[in-house]
Amino acid sequence: MTLRVAIPRQLGLTNEVIAETGEPVTATFPIVGVGASAGGLDAFTRLMDHLPDDTGMAFVLVSHLSPHHASALTALLAKHTSMPITEVVQGVAVVRNHVYVIPPNTYIELSHDTLLVKPRGGGTHLPVDHFFRSLAEQRKSQAIGVVLSGSASDGTAGLQAIKTEGGITFVQDASAQFDSMPRNAEAAVGVDFVLSPEKISAELARIARHSYLAPLPTQELVENGPTLQRVLGLLKDAVHVDFGYYKLPTIQRRVMRRMALRQTQTLEDYVKVLESAPGELHALYEDLLISVTRFFRDSAAFDAVQQKVLPLLFESRRRDTPIRVWVPGCATGEEVYSLAICILEYQSQSGQSFPVQIFGTDLSEQAIAVARAARYPETITDSVSPTRLGRYFSRTESGYQLTRMVRQCCVFSRQDLTRDPPLARMDLISCRNVLIYLGSILQKRVLATFSYALQPNGCLLLGNSETIAAFPDHFLPLDAEHRLYARNPQHSYHWAETSPSPPAAKKNAAALDSPNLDAAADRLLLAEYAPSGLIVNGQGYVISFRGDVGPFISPTSGDATLDIQKLVREDLSSSVRSALAEAKARD
Repeated sequence: MTLRVAIPRQLGLTNEVIAETGEPVTATFPIVGVGASAGGLDAFTRLMDHLPDDTGMAFVLVSHLSPHHASALTALLAKHTSMPITEVVQGVAVVRNHVYVIPPNTYIELSHDTLLVKPRGGGTHLPVDHFFRSLAEQRKSQAIGVVLSGSASDGTAGLQAIKTEGGITFVQDASAQFDSMPRNAEAAVGVDFVLSPEKISAELARIARHSYLAPLPTQELVENGPTLQRVLGLLKDAVHVDFGYYKLPTIQRRVMRRMALRQTQTLEDYVKVLESAPGELHALYEDLLISVTRFFRDSAAFDAVQQKVLPLLFESRRRDTPIRVWVPGCATGEEVYSLAICILEYQSQSGQSFPVQIFGTDLSEQAIAVARAARYPETITDSVSPTRLGRYFSRTESGYQLTRMVRQCCVFSRQDLTRDPPLARMDLISCRNVLIYLGSILQKRVLATFSYALQPNGCLLLGNSETIAAFPDHFLPLDAEHRLYARNPQHSYHWAETSPSPPAAKKNAAALDSPNLDAAADRLLLAEYAPSGLIVNGQGYVISFRGDVGPFISPTSGDATLDIQKLVREDLSSSVRSALAEAKARD
């Protein structure tokens, strides 16, 4: 059976989906998850007081209730809404314009269009995260998460899951009686709205009418035409990242999400917003940088690294030769620190010890800032064992921070994987769930970059849905089930590519039309492809700057100096020290 989709001219969208038989296809509708703990009754009440009863949404309220007493929350809130409101029972069907309340001492989750009830287990009780994650998985862009008053950080990981799937996120503003839950979520996730409960109600009513939340069985898209290309051009000019070769559906969905948030119904109107509000360009940019990560994500893959990669790396290695790992697209750093823990554990078990250098790179400065701080909410207990928590983490007021022993192995920096010069001499590259967002041209370029960056015996780890098909001759399967590959030592690749740019190509062709072709080619390669850098003398003082070194230096206050150790950012100082020592040893 095929579907005929009617698309309104102004957006390239549809609200009408009809099967060939003429029967309408069952449509979904947005579901709003609302989480709270301490101070939640007041916040819930204010939200319900101002919610219309005809938004077309369903509302599921998740609170930290006493496990030992029946809840009066449903009866109390029934006085503040004209929508039907019920306490969740096993398998209840979710209906639009209804309100559902979690029972005491339980978890609830969404499965298709029903709510399932599960008994509360041991460990930290995080019912908001539990429901939000299932909501994100089931409803994708039709998932909306709201975190109101409460203590600790329940809801942070759940809001991240919702935003990752294209949903919309809210937290309560300073009106919260207890602000830990909303503030932790705001800091970690970069939520869409920070409002009072009354204003959250008004915004939900407005968003409910936007085409982005239309009841479609497939994700609605903006038309791929000149106007969308204008959006991409504005982005490129503002942030110097070319999204033109990324997969189109991802771009379209994220643009539509921003249109909903900015109250624009046509792509033309959204372009006007982008042209008049530079901050919106950066908001769209951050939206496009999808962050899907957690500690030890897909634990079997980490087991494969420990069992099949680390023994190879440790074998016959000189004591002073560091193990070098690169995690491009590292997001907020969980993958980087997970690999650091795996290597430290293997060193302890094997009785061998080598310097460890793990480099995490990402396009998002916001994500890199989180990674450098190495502070994470208490919800990491879902993926980090108690043993590892005790050994490699310190408890903080709102969660956990990696110990210094782990942090000092890891360096984070911003990098455009598709354009910027790569790192080199890597023993392992872990790049999971990045290629799935890239078009075929960029996939081939990135895999070629990895071939260049790896040592002859280096290894590559990809995500479950990714393959080496775009560059097959340069890698050999090491564990195909877990997307683990060894670099093929018979092939080599010399990195010298940037993103396609026809104007630059014309300029380069003219530059090479020269009597001294070799000199012109050398100048071109240095100008276009050589990485930024600093040239230092034997005492470690800078004698020349090459390219844009601004992202890598952060001079300290006081007398001016060209001492490289005092110029570079603090998180790069250990790597610079190692590089200087290595250079002197080779001299």
